Amino acid sequence: MNPLIVLGLGAVAAACLAVVACGTGNPASPSMQSDASAGDGGGGMTGDAGAAETSTPEASPEADTTPVTVSFAYAPQWSGVTKVEVVGGFGLASDWSKTESLVTLTASGSTYSGTASLPPGTYLYVFRVTGDAQSVPTTTARYSLDPLETAFAPCPAQSPTYDKTEPNPCSQMTVTASGGPAPAAAVHVTGSLTVDGAPAGTWMVVLEREEPMSHHYFVNRVTVGTDGSFDLIGSAGSYRLQVQYPTLLSASDLQRDPLQLPALRRAISAAFPLATTAVTVVAPDLAFHAYAQFAPTGDGGTLPTQFTFDDGTEAKLDVYGGPGDGGVVNIGDPWFTSATANDGGAVFGGSFNTAQATEDAAAPATRYMWGTEEPFGVDASVAWTKQTLVFPITWQ
Repeated sequence: MNPLIVLGLGAVAAACLAVVACGTGNPASPSMQSDASAGDGGGGMTGDAGAAETSTPEASPEADTTPVTVSFAYAPQWSGVTKVEVVGGFGLASDWSKTESLVTLTASGSTYSGTASLPPGTYLYVFRVTGDAQSVPTTTARYSLDPLETAFAPCPAQSPTYDKTEPNPCSQMTVTASGGPAPAAAVHVTGSLTVDGAPAGTWMVVLEREEPMSHHYFVNRVTVGTDGSFDLIGSAGSYRLQVQYPTLLSASDLQRDPLQLPALRRAISAAFPLATTAVTVVAPDLAFHAYAQFAPTGDGGTLPTQFTFDDGTEAKLDVYGGPGDGGVVNIGDPWFTSATANDGGAVFGGSFNTAQATEDAAAPATRYMWGTEEPFGVDASVAWTKQTLVFPITWQ
């Protein structure tokens, strides 16, 4: 592992993220899936998001249809961005297009901004952000909610972020005849990361909107500073953090050997509220030294299979499936999760049991992946789930 190569993170001004024409308040949470993948914890990376279905356009113009100028702005907190576009339902032929947009924003320093002309009404939208210095390819695009828009609603079936399993949220803004209200107040989410007690460099921290009855979704991300610190910007609402291994966007899970990398794959916080003041979130240490106890790896033999992992620690077995070259290359959310055990073992009988599974049971001669997750209560305010790196496994 090379956990202490550090990319610096400059301070981000609160005023650098804004949508000038945006709705105020938060409507009732919608009935509600990524990262990185949307299937990987709502990361928002581009990809198939479920079959499209017919639905009523969500653009909702008012009686006065005289267009007004609406301003958009977004400041990515990671490096390598080359383009930011506004994609949404605006009553236009380009609505929710994977290749067109309402407007392409212009860069000025770290902020991308632009204007569009829209009739008064209520609209759903997301930002499509192309480029990430820590991803492969670096031209990968991801979709993001607006960090300074508090209102949201389920994305429609036409949206490229739509997922019929757990519908994703879109930002919702209201435009009036006099324009839009000021953006919501920026609120900072801060903290620091360590590996074996030392500051963690090049790890990524993702801020995701995590409202009740709504799937979590990408808002912004940073690469931690030289001292392991991070500072992300959101606005009033409910959020969670994902802490991700430095190569999560640049290498496959097959390329990360747990026996050579004594660290977690990622850690995910429980939801926490943002109101009007900054929030500091205490994160768990990211080291993990029990991989030598994990078995079996590679050949799983025949099912059912007894798995062994770190004894004396509360943990769940996770089995992952997904697309790839006959198996899994990059995992998303687990297809099977066991009950919590503290004796260092669990049994997988072959049947999957989560909503993310697209198969009923494990298929012979197909590569899957497995690892564990552990609950971790750092303090009384925010609990975490620690997820390990994963081993490949194939059954006869």
